Amino acid sequence: MTASTSANFRKIAALVAAAGTLFWLYTFYFIAHVPSGDGTGFQWLAVFPLGRSSCCSSCRPGY
Repeated sequence: MTASTSANFRKIAALVAAAGTLFWLYTFYFIAHVPSGDGTGFQWLAVFPLGRSSCCSSCRPGY
């Protein structure tokens, strides 16, 4: 990798990381503002499939 290619790769990686961070902030913010319902907290179960998909896609491509 040349210096310019390395710099471009870092910029792309920083943009992807920023997008992922904003996605999770958005997700937690809006789930936290869902009405309580019955008070069991089941609205937080929406986080688990999202977390699993992002974890599996970054750890094991193809999942």
